[in-house]
Amino acid sequence: MQKYNQFKSPIKELKEYHKDIDINFDEKFLLEMLENFNKYDSFLKKFNLLKINGFWQLLLDDKGYPASKPPWGGIAKINMNNGLLEWKIPFGKRLNANKQIISVGDKNFGGVLSTSSQIIFATGTPDEMARAFSLRDGRLLWEKKLPFAGSAPPMTYLHKGCQYVVFTSTGGQFVGFDKKGANTVAYKLDSCVNKY
Repeated sequence: MQKYNQFKSPIKELKEYHKDIDINFDEKFLLEMLENFNKYDSFLKKFNLLKINGFWQLLLDDKGYPASKPPWGGIAKINMNNGLLEWKIPFGKRLNANKQIISVGDKNFGGVLSTSSQIIFATGTPDEMARAFSLRDGRLLWEKKLPFAGSAPPMTYLHKGCQYVVFTSTGGQFVGFDKKGANTVAYKLDSCVNKY
């Protein structure tokens, strides 16, 4: 059981991972099972009969949607001084094949940018939108459809007195994303006029 000494207690860890369900774990049985897995894995690797490969998988329902109750994603503001949640909002909208909203709040693989003007910009949802929210209360201030879903945190820069917000718009390869591409899209305030 040497390999599993990295765990202070496999039972404690399993119970923590499964704290929402009541399972009675037998510690002796668990340790024997882990040792048997270790023994068989070592034997198979010795004769090149086992390949170790890692992967992740989403748990989806029979319609291909996340198998949990919506919202499936959101944005939250936490006060870093006291650890308290100040607000949370659903982020993104999941549409079905008929373009009807089936969930307000969807997964995202983009990111969030916070500016000194108390605005946060966010992207990365399958609905391919770039959005701006008030950092004070999470209120939606602006949204615009991108050519493809955002795939990185937004960026910002100043050029000749105007502030730009830039979105990497390349789509996604995961479940729920329809298309991939290669775009970078920048926005500025309509009132901002560059002086050359």
